[in-house]
Amino acid sequence: MDENSCPVHFVSTFEEAEGLVSANDEFWLMSCGCRQGANSKGQQCARSVNEVCLWFKEFEGEGAKEKISKARAQELMRYGKEKKLLARPFRNGKDPSIIEGVCLCCDDCCYFFTMGDEQSDKGKLIENTKWEVCTECALCVEACYFKSRTHSDEEGFAVDRGLCFGCGLCVEACPENCIEMVQRDE
Repeated sequence: MDENSCPVHFVSTFEEAEGLVSANDEFWLMSCGCRQGANSKGQQCARSVNEVCLWFKEFEGEGAKEKISKARAQELMRYGKEKKLLARPFRNGKDPSIIEGVCLCCDDCCYFFTMGDEQSDKGKLIENTKWEVCTECALCVEACYFKSRTHSDEEGFAVDRGLCFGCGLCVEACPENCIEMVQRDE
């Protein structure tokens, strides 16, 4: 990738992804290439069904696609949130200011996590933990795909904000509501 280009995908919270869905009027649902690749090897994604890639324009290329309603696109966002998938919107390859859709990814079969060579920008938000409220239950540690949150008996609870991609999955996991997403400093 040259210095003037940016990764096609970036991480967002589900609220941000839902806002992208609300701002669009047409939707096409595609099977996830990662999940299809895993399934072709006889594996099944442990987290999700295959049809989790949402396009905001008709896709020109290979892949199963189905035009769906806005209500069904919103239902897909709810499904992704319920299944604790990661919202990764994607940009147009020629004009990165155009958001073409949202992939719902996981750490079970998605190439971003399993192969490690696919790039993705961090989201514009980052976690902020209110330590005075935190009970160190570690549910957020289990929820974090990026391993920015850790807990051990020897070292206690820690957050490496440099590893936080801004997905907000930790916020959803926290029973104490002590984590919030705040604007990331550039």
